[in-house]
Amino acid sequence: MKYRWISKAAQGFVFLITFMIGLLIVIPIITFQNKPDSQVVIKQYGEKKDASIWLLDHFKIRARDSDKNPDLLLINDSQFLELDHSEDINHNIVVFESIYQQVNASKYLSEKLNYLTGVRSSRFVGKTYQELSEIENIPAEIISQYRQKHEGQWPFYGEGIIISNEEDIIVLIKGQDYSGTLMVSSDEFASETQIPYYGVFEITEGDVPIVAQFNLKTTDQGQAKLAQFQLTNEFPAGYHISRNYFNGYYLAGNFTSNSILAEPQYDLIVWMMQHKLIYEKFTGEQVFWQLTVPFFEHVIELAQDQEHAIQVTSSEFTIQDKTIFKWDNTGDTNPFFVKGVNLGVALPGKFFTEFPQDKVTYLNWLSQMEALRINTIRIYTLLPPNFYQALYEYNQKASEPIYLLQEIWPEENPEDLNYLAETYNQVYKREIEYAVHAIHGNIEIPKRDYRAYGLYAYDVSPYLLGYLVGREMEPEEVIETNALNEGYQFQGEYMYSEKNASPTEAWLAASCDYTLNIESEFYKGNPLIGIVNWPTLDSLSHDSEWNINGDKSLQFNDKVSVNIDHIGIHTEQVNGFFGAYHIYPNYPNFMNNEQLYASYHDDEGVFRYGGYLEAFMNQNHRYPAVVAEYGISTSAVTSHFNPDGLNHGGLSEAEQADFIIRMTDAIINEHYSGAIIFEWMDEWAKKTWTTEFYMIPYERQVLWHNTLDPEQNYGLLAYEALAPEYKNIFTSNSPYLDLEYVNAGQNASHIYLELQFKTKPDLSQGIQIALDLNTEKDSSATAEQSFEYLIEINTSPTLSVAPSYNWLKGHYKSIPEDFETFEHLNQLVNPENTDKAGNYVPELTVDLSQLNIGDLSIPQNSIWIEDHRIVIRIPYGLLGISDPSSRSILWDSRVFIPDKIDQIETTQIEMIGLRVQKDKMRLVDMNLPLETWDVPSFKTRLKRGFINIGAYFDQIE
Repeated sequence: MKYRWISKAAQGFVFLITFMIGLLIVIPIITFQNKPDSQVVIKQYGEKKDASIWLLDHFKIRARDSDKNPDLLLINDSQFLELDHSEDINHNIVVFESIYQQVNASKYLSEKLNYLTGVRSSRFVGKTYQELSEIENIPAEIISQYRQKHEGQWPFYGEGIIISNEEDIIVLIKGQDYSGTLMVSSDEFASETQIPYYGVFEITEGDVPIVAQFNLKTTDQGQAKLAQFQLTNEFPAGYHISRNYFNGYYLAGNFTSNSILAEPQYDLIVWMMQHKLIYEKFTGEQVFWQLTVPFFEHVIELAQDQEHAIQVTSSEFTIQDKTIFKWDNTGDTNPFFVKGVNLGVALPGKFFTEFPQDKVTYLNWLSQMEALRINTIRIYTLLPPNFYQALYEYNQKASEPIYLLQEIWPEENPEDLNYLAETYNQVYKREIEYAVHAIHGNIEIPKRDYRAYGLYAYDVSPYLLGYLVGREMEPEEVIETNALNEGYQFQGEYMYSEKNASPTEAWLAASCDYTLNIESEFYKGNPLIGIVNWPTLDSLSHDSEWNINGDKSLQFNDKVSVNIDHIGIHTEQVNGFFGAYHIYPNYPNFMNNEQLYASYHDDEGVFRYGGYLEAFMNQNHRYPAVVAEYGISTSAVTSHFNPDGLNHGGLSEAEQADFIIRMTDAIINEHYSGAIIFEWMDEWAKKTWTTEFYMIPYERQVLWHNTLDPEQNYGLLAYEALAPEYKNIFTSNSPYLDLEYVNAGQNASHIYLELQFKTKPDLSQGIQIALDLNTEKDSSATAEQSFEYLIEINTSPTLSVAPSYNWLKGHYKSIPEDFETFEHLNQLVNPENTDKAGNYVPELTVDLSQLNIGDLSIPQNSIWIEDHRIVIRIPYGLLGISDPSSRSILWDSRVFIPDKIDQIETTQIEMIGLRVQKDKMRLVDMNLPLETWDVPSFKTRLKRGFINIGAYFDQIE
């Protein structure tokens, strides 16, 4: 009996233990059953592994219903990138898991992943192996790759780590190259300080915050192995991606793709597993319970928060008293002079809307711009997303940022020439919305023709100087808009039109107001805003724009004005409003002919450009003015003369820099708020009135570089054709012939001839080269009369043309003519003019036939003479070759001056006939075969004055 209480106590203890065990079993079950379903909806891209299935069940997360958008995306398969499911990302939480290992071989998919995440791959992927000698457990391609490179067997054994990319393999052996194992840590998520990691890992870097880190205790030997490939023993395991468009993470390892042993979903299991001391080695269980589960819990909490925070950025700029100011770190403002360059992005072979799609191109340009010492880049229209990624990444690392002046380009050719037409305005308002959201990295623009589109996920608003509304408007458009909308006025929350404003000016006010409304409504932003204008629409009355009959109505450049002073702002709402003006020294004609401007002097003498700047600023009363375009072309010839030497083309690269500096001095002296050079790079897609009607077919003009065209050669960065590959077209072994051989070549700009003589050429005697463009033409011409051109190389070389093929006079089909009748190609560049006072200015022409001798790296030179050798290059445009890429020449029996593109008929040729003469005596005839191409070859270089401009800009405060 005395032990009965012991028996009862034992029974009670057993009962208690049983009861407690029951509670431990029942309570978690009841708790889990009563746990409310998560409101988070998930969509997973990739194979669902044990771990991810367990997580979904544990947190009671639903997979996406057909009628419900996901809140959380778990992406561990490249299918997401390949099939472009970016619409699912919008304002959601996104977890990318170890995708680079799947896409490293694809440049396109890698760049796409980099754009979304901000993470860059080293292309190295690694994994820990329990026994390196068991090659059946190691990917066969790694073994094969090692054996091919090292010409031997696989010599490794024991535990180790293999890190590889497509070219190299690094094998780290435990005990020799490292101790312990690869560890992962996270101050934000991990329940332990250091957790062993045995899964696949990627070696990456990025410009986004790191939330988890891999580290390995390497020996000196192991560190040396890594250093050989610029790798270290510490590298990120996870990143936090915070964007306006989405919030997310990139995991550089397989954290949710493990196979786990625990099946119950109860919270108690999580606690028990997180505190378990022993795990089976080489599984991912420990890192799953101690890092993945807490991380996933955090992600679920984010996904449950339906409010997606939009980043708000205050403008760094303001305008006071016609001056742009920039806030500094102390809260003070300092005057800010806009030093910039215009970026047109049409690469050779591309039209203006065929934008570069790779980030590297834009990053290279931005890096090169550092030496220019600019603080602003102006772009004309919305560019592809990669440009904004490049600008963001560049500015994240730059000591001084490059600010963005973003123009919002309205469509050209409005219906009925009416800017206020309903459809036209709807389209422009949509473009304004696209641009503002794109600047803030918060929109996916659907695919469209002739405009940029895609996912804009980089917020560059911290680097936004301001928006530009409008473009260079045509006088007829302004006149018709004003006539069709007489009496139209605008009153907005931010902008309004004054009583004396024209309907066009009111339309500009309304467009600016709409832009600021979008900024304020969505982003609480208040950037600077401006309108674009040019001298053709200035408010000055130019006495030189007057015809001989005393009539101004036909004078294109003084018909009508757009006056920024007629636009008002609500100063308590608008941070700053300014005008952006395209002002060149050689156009319109009144820049040359206005007598008032000739009274302006700078340190170098008369400077009409400064005279215009002064006159313009004297009537610009309310707002700052920025010269948003000015520059000098380095084309081979000029298409418009300026009395002070600032011609439209035909100037050297040194003169380009000198004149840009001189113009900038005047801009500063006349109290403008900025100077933005036109332009960053040469664009082959551009055209000038002197060339555009002779580039046929016009759709192929981007495939070759017309060195005659000033508009194609404004860049500070030269895009030029590659040096030609010469081919021999004539060789002589005759002791009686002074000509030893002739080589010929082509590139995307010129035809080249290299003549080698046995004796040094005597230029006083003269050497002639006749060119027969169409060797198959149907005519009665003899071999002595079949040529269209004659190059005469003497002390003043020329290229003359047969009168029947003088395309500048409207002749495009030659007939037999003797060389004595050949004439020069003289092109009208400045029309005659009579001003209001009756002063007459005669027309000016340029002699295109004059060829310069000198260094062929200078665009204006055509002939190089060295010892016994003469090298000649002729621009295609001079020869009537309308499209060298398809071997097309002007060939039309009609006689007329064209007034539109593709008007002149053409024919295709296969070769050019050549005759070499000395002192007008024939030496030899030969043929120059011509090539075709559909993709131009080109190279880039900074023009010779680039550094001088940079040094000058560096001195401007």
